[in-house]
Amino acid sequence: MPGLYIHVPFCRSKCGYCDFYSVPGAGEESMDRWLDALEAEASFYRGFRADTLFIGGGTPSVLPPDRLARLLSLTRSFAAGGTFAEATMEVNPGSLDRDKADAMAEGGLNRVSMGMQSDSPRVLGVLRREPGDVKAAFRTLREAGFGNISLDLMTGIPSQTGGELRSSLGAALELGPEHISVYPLEIHGGTPLGEAGLAEEPDGAEEGWRLASAELGKAGYARYEISNFARPGRECLHNLNYWKGGDYLGLGPAAASHFSGLRYTTVPDLGSYCSALEAGNQPPRSALELLSPRQRAGERIMLGLRLAEGIEASDPIFIEFREELEELLSAGRLEARGGRIALPENDLYVCNSALARFV
Repeated sequence: MPGLYIHVPFCRSKCGYCDFYSVPGAGEESMDRWLDALEAEASFYRGFRADTLFIGGGTPSVLPPDRLARLLSLTRSFAAGGTFAEATMEVNPGSLDRDKADAMAEGGLNRVSMGMQSDSPRVLGVLRREPGDVKAAFRTLREAGFGNISLDLMTGIPSQTGGELRSSLGAALELGPEHISVYPLEIHGGTPLGEAGLAEEPDGAEEGWRLASAELGKAGYARYEISNFARPGRECLHNLNYWKGGDYLGLGPAAASHFSGLRYTTVPDLGSYCSALEAGNQPPRSALELLSPRQRAGERIMLGLRLAEGIEASDPIFIEFREELEELLSAGRLEARGGRIALPENDLYVCNSALARFV
């Protein structure tokens, strides 16, 4: 079943590393204009149904409760069978309160992904990230009825120490979320950190990931994808659809869509997006691409091998890449186990060169 993604292009302020499209400090008038345009865009897909929903950004939790309610009312018309099997929204602890959490729960959301990154004020300062009380926000979500919460942590931050990462892991585990993601910091050109000349620390990122993998495993979280760990049965269904090459519809400026090898992204510009829909047109697209059968197979392999379970050895997607597969198996860069092809445990963090053979 396809997934539905909605991009909320608003935030209070840009984090220093953020490369996602957003409009910092926009007012409610801009939010209302965006919601009007989003409803118009949704009208072009009245027959579309999805099993999962993911609302990202930007910072969706900057929306006031009444705008959240309006947004979530719109999404329900896309739910297969009337409700989503999984409906997630990203939140920032600094912009969440009880009224918003209640609106989220009442609107049909059943999962929340919260950006924690670190529990160190110093490290958050390096990231130029808006501070927020993660513990208080987590408690608010629990009190509102959310039984499925994910926390994001980050490694490879310049000057981050092992002790600071251990402290963050401990703080996250103390809260008891159902899911934890551990991502390496990526600094792109044009972001504040990039302009300041800061660079990632690859060695620190790998060491941090290995530390997190060990600690989370001890705490009962299974790694089901390279950067994602979950309690049994709490894997992110929406992202699993991405990693397995499924279809998804993206609504909002900068949102990406994929249908049977046709991939495109809506223009990352709020004004152009709204103007087109106000004129009765679909918003302009960018990066429109029709993948060849070989490209589709290669991407499915590349993404599927990120999963701990790997890919069934008998899957016909390997036909196009039999030579590459045999070479990587012979070199020990891939392994066959239980009728499946997977990455060796020791190679997980340095797998890009192997995965690149399928692109």
